[in-house]
Amino acid sequence: MTNYCTVISAFVLLWITSCSSIPSGTQVGASDIDEATASDDTLEEVLKETGFIKNEQSEPVAKFDQEALEKALSRMLGDLKGQAEQIAKDSDSLILDADGRYVIKRGDSLSEILEKIANGSNINLNLLKRAFVTANPKAFKRANPNWMYANARLRFPEEKDFRKILFRNVNQQETKTEVEDPYSNWIRFPAR
Repeated sequence: MTNYCTVISAFVLLWITSCSSIPSGTQVGASDIDEATASDDTLEEVLKETGFIKNEQSEPVAKFDQEALEKALSRMLGDLKGQAEQIAKDSDSLILDADGRYVIKRGDSLSEILEKIANGSNINLNLLKRAFVTANPKAFKRANPNWMYANARLRFPEEKDFRKILFRNVNQQETKTEVEDPYSNWIRFPAR
């Protein structure tokens, strides 16, 4: 017990005196301290020095091809919808209406529905849940995937729904499907 108390007190003493980073027997001169505080390396320079970024790369952030991303996303969603239609044809566990939408029954959970649809795929189910909630806001109470309204119809998420989730700056005009009245925000005065 005394060894334990001695070790703890030694660590506390080192922590208080801030000497834990200096190895024993090392002499620190004033020039060493000035060099350590005078270096104002940017993050990019530090990453190049440590080897995380090669010198040929000027930007650490990779750029992506918007068109390739859209193709991959539409292909993934098409495969998912096709898989759901195939399951609906083969079994009674998933019933789609004429529009290809799933009608929520009492006792259904979104997790169970998605496990049936995305069984065997590499899609993250939490991301898919968020996409379904974004695509069907009136089917869920308070945008909570655990609170679904019975008899509501779930449509499959589209590319715009995934863009709302994945990207911060989604163009608002691109995501709107209904046409707004351009005069809706105007002040109206009563007629005389």
